[in-house]
Amino acid sequence: MSPAVFAECVASLAVLFPHPAMNDQRMALYRRFLIDLEDSEIQRATATYITESAGKESVFFPTIAALRNLARPLPTDVELAPIFRDIERLNRWSPEGHFISPREVRDRLGPFAFEAFVAVGGDSVFQRLDLKDNRPFVMKKFFECYREAQKNGARVELLGPIPDRMQQIVAATAKKLTAGTP
Repeated sequence: MSPAVFAECVASLAVLFPHPAMNDQRMALYRRFLIDLEDSEIQRATATYITESAGKESVFFPTIAALRNLARPLPTDVELAPIFRDIERLNRWSPEGHFISPREVRDRLGPFAFEAFVAVGGDSVFQRLDLKDNRPFVMKKFFECYREAQKNGARVELLGPIPDRMQQIVAATAKKLTAGTP
């Protein structure tokens, strides 16, 4: 975010929503915690806050969290449904002898999908979606977990890639278990 756009947005908000404790230190904190936003995102957040506040009697200067939420709105169920369907499609038994792994979800669909996939129970839950009452519940929980991961920032990005050797060990163990050998 450019300093000029940030200053313009803050000035607009300050005129409409005066804050007695607004000072350079507080503005530095706003800038520090919103620095990762694009110019268009902070402009959209400012415009949305002003528009949504029109006609309300008691409106305050927006918090950092309010601006962030308006800048990057969480996806709707309609927007998340294709991701859920992709996991369903990918979670069919593969010729290699496994269902989709969390790593594959992360690599193909991103860190938020990974966190939601793991949070609802991973492939073992997605294997049982054919049960009549199970699918709507799992889908609802997946959407909630996805939004929570996006809101908090995905922790999985810190993990890095899962070592291939670990994947080989897991696959070999699963193959032995399904073959009935110890």
